[in-house]
Amino acid sequence: MTIADALRLLPFSIIALVVFTLRLEPAFSSPTDWDVSLAVGYSHFGETANSLLLDPTIQIDRRGSAKYLAINKTVFTNTTVEAGFIDFGEARLVLPSIQGVRRINGYYLGMRYCQQMADFSLCAGGAIVGMMREIEDRIGRDRDHVREPLISIGARYHFNSQFAIGVDGRSATKSKVSAGFISTTLSF
Repeated sequence: MTIADALRLLPFSIIALVVFTLRLEPAFSSPTDWDVSLAVGYSHFGETANSLLLDPTIQIDRRGSAKYLAINKTVFTNTTVEAGFIDFGEARLVLPSIQGVRRINGYYLGMRYCQQMADFSLCAGGAIVGMMREIEDRIGRDRDHVREPLISIGARYHFNSQFAIGVDGRSATKSKVSAGFISTTLSF
């Protein structure tokens, strides 16, 4: 089996793991172990052609605004299944004769592990994101759809059992885009 074959099977493996853990869910969690997270932040697009940077007439703005919305279900102690939408925003490339915009967003499904320490928790997770990548310029628009890994790491401060504020970073490794977020989480 090649790495490409393994990457093609990865989404199905994560879905199988999620289904398996949800079937075990009644024995390991209570019905109130749901939470919703909403986050805003800044993204950074790391993919640029190095040769373009040598030309002083070319401007590259690789930062954008980012946001995500996630619904999480606790399936084991400290482990949640997470589904959501992430928007990494856009980056701009300005040439003397043309302007281009690159946008990346998509839906994801994955798992996250959080270690609780008093009022704080540290979290790390992985997911598969179905990403839409779009490049738009004067000539037209080009889109492609890819599945790729999404990794995350973060920390939260819990004001009580139902409300937390946190910071986290998420990165889509294939598209070479990452973002830092400030998030609010409401548990119910």
